[in-house]
Amino acid sequence: MTVAILANAQRSAVRGKMGAALEEFLESATLFGFFLILGAVVGAFAGMIGVGGGALLAPLLFLAFKALGYDAGQSAHVAVGTSLAIIAPLAAYSLRARRAVDTAFLWRAAPWFVAGGVAGGAAAAFAPGAGVSFALGVTAFVTALAILFAEGGRRQPKPIPNTYLTSGLMSLVAAGASAGTGLGGGALVAPLLRLLGSPSTSVAVGAAGAGVLFATPAALIFLGVGLSAESVAVPFSLGYINLAAVCVITPMMAAAAPVGAQLGLGFAARPPRLLFAFVLALVSLTLIRDTG
Repeated sequence: MTVAILANAQRSAVRGKMGAALEEFLESATLFGFFLILGAVVGAFAGMIGVGGGALLAPLLFLAFKALGYDAGQSAHVAVGTSLAIIAPLAAYSLRARRAVDTAFLWRAAPWFVAGGVAGGAAAAFAPGAGVSFALGVTAFVTALAILFAEGGRRQPKPIPNTYLTSGLMSLVAAGASAGTGLGGGALVAPLLRLLGSPSTSVAVGAAGAGVLFATPAALIFLGVGLSAESVAVPFSLGYINLAAVCVITPMMAAAAPVGAQLGLGFAARPPRLLFAFVLALVSLTLIRDTG
C-alpha cells in the first residue's frame, strides 16, 4: 500500500511538472505571437504615415504585459525600456537609409538630445510604474491630438526663432519626454523640427537622428536600473528590456514598413493618419483609465 501511495504521488508530481511546463510554453507562445503581430502592425503604420508611426509601440506593450497578468509597475518600465531598445536600431537604420542627412543640425542638437535622453530615461526608470504608465498615456493622447489638429488644418504653424538656446531647450524637452515614454523621435521631435522651420525633406532625417541620440542612453539606463531592481516578472527580460520583444519586433517593423508604404500609396495621405490618430487616442485613453 505504501508503494502504491508513493507511486501515485510520483505520478501526480510528474503531471504537475508537465502542466507547469505546458502552461509556461503557452505563455511564451502567446508572447511571441503578440510580438510578431505588434511588429507587423506598428511597422505597417510607420510605413503608411511616416514619422511618428511607432508611437503605438510602448502603449500596446504595456497593455499586453498587464493583460497577461504581470505586475503593472514592472510592465510600464519594461514597455518603455523595450520600446527604446527597439527605437535606437530602427532609427539608426532609417538614418543610414536616408542619404541626405542634415549633419549641421544633428551636431548642433546632439548634446541636447543626449542630455534629454539621459534625464528622461533616468526620471522614468526610477519613477513609480503608475506614474510612468500615466505619463505614457497622456503623451500618447497629446500626440494623437496633434496629428488630428494637423490633419484638420493643413496650414503650417509660423516658425519660431531658431536660436541655439531656443532650439536646444526645446530639443531637450522633446527628447526627455520621448525617452521617458518610449514614443520615438517622430512623435515629438518631428513637430518640433517643423516648428523650428526645418524643411519637410529634413524632418524625417532629424527625427531619426534624434531617436538614436536620446533612445540609446535612455535604453541603457533602463537596462541598468532594471538589473539593480528586484527580479522582473516579465519573461525574457534583461533589466527593464524584454530581449524577446526586441529580437522579434525590430525585424518585423523593418520588414513591414516598406509594405505599409506601398499600401499607403493606394490612399490619400489623410485617411491612414486619421486612422492612426484614432487608434492611438483610443489606446492612450484606455491606458489612462486603467492607470487611474
